[in-house]
Amino acid sequence: MSRWRIRWECRFDIVVKETVELFNPAATASVLSAAGLLLTYLIQYGVTLKLRCEETLTSIATAFTEPAEGDVAVVRAFAASELWSIIWHRFAMVLHLTSQEPMIDGETPRGGQHAPVPDWDLISPQGTLLFLSLALFVFTHEPHQCLLQLAQPSGVIMATLNKLLEPDFLEYLAQTQLHEDGDLQLVPATVLQVCQLFCFPFAMDVDPEILELIMTSLKGSEIPARLLQVCIHHLPFLETELPLSLLCHLVLSDEEVIEQVVGAATSQHATDFLSSIFLSNQVFLLADLLSLLTHIARASPTHLPFLEKLLCGSTSQALSHLLCHPECLVRARACSLVGNLLRHKQGFPQVLQDQTGLLECLLERLSDEDGHVRRSASFAVGNAAYQAGPFTQAISKAVPCVVQLLRDPQTKTRCNAASALGNLGQQSVEVGDLLIQNKAPDILLDVACHDSQPAVQKAALVALCSISHQPKIHQVPIPQLWKWWDNVLVSLRASEKLEALSLDLSQSRAYSSLWTSSTQHCKKLIHLLQPAH
Repeated sequence: MSRWRIRWECRFDIVVKETVELFNPAATASVLSAAGLLLTYLIQYGVTLKLRCEETLTSIATAFTEPAEGDVAVVRAFAASELWSIIWHRFAMVLHLTSQEPMIDGETPRGGQHAPVPDWDLISPQGTLLFLSLALFVFTHEPHQCLLQLAQPSGVIMATLNKLLEPDFLEYLAQTQLHEDGDLQLVPATVLQVCQLFCFPFAMDVDPEILELIMTSLKGSEIPARLLQVCIHHLPFLETELPLSLLCHLVLSDEEVIEQVVGAATSQHATDFLSSIFLSNQVFLLADLLSLLTHIARASPTHLPFLEKLLCGSTSQALSHLLCHPECLVRARACSLVGNLLRHKQGFPQVLQDQTGLLECLLERLSDEDGHVRRSASFAVGNAAYQAGPFTQAISKAVPCVVQLLRDPQTKTRCNAASALGNLGQQSVEVGDLLIQNKAPDILLDVACHDSQPAVQKAALVALCSISHQPKIHQVPIPQLWKWWDNVLVSLRASEKLEALSLDLSQSRAYSSLWTSSTQHCKKLIHLLQPAH
C-alpha cells in the first residue's frame, strides 16, 4: 500500500510541477487560464506551491489582457456561469461592498462616515485595473448576456461599478497612487474603464425594457451626478471627454437624469469646469457640452436660470464665439442650443437681446457652408421669429436668406425655413411687404405642390395658412387694374393647384398620417382663399 502511495505522490508532484511550468508568461491566454484554475484547486486542497511573484503577476496580466483563442461559446458559457457571478461577488467583498459574514457596527458606513478602505492585501490597485480589463473583454464578446446582468435591480455588477466611482474609493485609489513608482494613472484609468462598461447599453440595439431597467439602476445609484463629479475632481481636463459623452447619452435617454445633472452642476467648481470647456479648443468636449445643455434647455423652462448663469456669467460672449467657431460641428450645436433656449419666452429672449452681436451671428449661420449648421440655424431663427417683439426687425432682414433655404438639399432645413416664414408672417405688416418682395408666397406654394418630401409639403402649407392672414398678402394692388384689389395667392392660381394637390394626397397610400394632415391644411387654405375671406 505504501508503494502505491509513493507512486501516486510522485505522479502528483509531477502534475504540480508541470502545471507550474505551464503557468508562465510565454504560454497562451487559454493555457494560462486553465493552468491558473488548476493551481487554484490544488491550493484549496492543501498543496504548497512556490511561485515567483514577478512571473506570476506577469502571467496573470497576460491572461487578462491577451485576446482569447477559444471558441466564442466558451466566453458565452463563462458569462452565463456561476463562476462569473462569484468573481464579481469576491471583488465586491474586497471593496467591502458585501460580506459573507453578518453585518456589524461600523462595517457599513453611516451618514458622514467614510467607506472602509478596500483590502489591498487581497487585490492591488493594479489588480483592480486587470479585473476591469477582464470585465471589458467579457462584455465585448458577450454583451447581451452581460447587459441582462447589468439590468438586475440589485445586481452585484451595477453595485460594484457604482462603488468604483464613489469619491471615497477614488480618494483611496489616489492615495495608493502616491506611493507607486512610475507614471501609472490609476484613478483616470479606473474611471475610464468603468465608463466604457456603462457605454455598452448605448452602443447597441438594446430591448427598450432592458434599457429602462439599466437606466433605473443608473439613476438610483446617481451615476449621472457622479460622472460630472469625477470630471471636476478626479480626471485631467483632457480625459473628461468619455464621461461627458456618456452623460449626454444618459440625459438624452431619460429626462429625469437632468434633475441630477443640474443639481450637481450648480456648485462653483462645476461652473468653473463647464466654463473652462467653453474657453478651450477641444472640439468634441465643446460639442458634447453644447449637446448636454441643449437637452437641458429643451426639457423645461425651470432650468433657464442655471443656463443663463452659465452662459451669461464669466463666459458672457461664449455663445457668440461658438456660433462663429471654425469647426462646423460646434457651430451646429451652438445654433441648436440657441434654438432650444428660444422655445421659452421667459428669460432667454431678453438675454439674446442684451448680448451684443449674438443675433447677428445666428443670422449669418443661415448661409453657412455646412448643411448641418444651416439646418440648426433655420430652426433657431424660426423660434426667434415666433417670439416676435424686439427680434422682428432684425430677423426680417434675413427673409431673403430664409426664402432661399426653401430649396436647400436637406429636408429638415426646408421644413425649418417654411416654419420660420410662417412665424414671420404672423408679425407686422412691414414683414408682409418683405415676404411679397422676396416672392415667399410664390415659392411656398410651389414647394407645397411639388416638393418630394411630404413633411416639407406640410410645413409649406402651414406657412401659407399663417401668412395668408397678412392683409398685404391676402389683398395686394395689381398695377394694371389699380381700382381693383386682387388676392396674390389667387393670382397664382393657388386654389386650383391646391385642389390638385389635395386629390393627389388623398390617393396616396404612403405617409398616411402626413397626407391626412396636409389634406386638412389644403382644405383650410382653399377656404381662406374664397372670395368671402
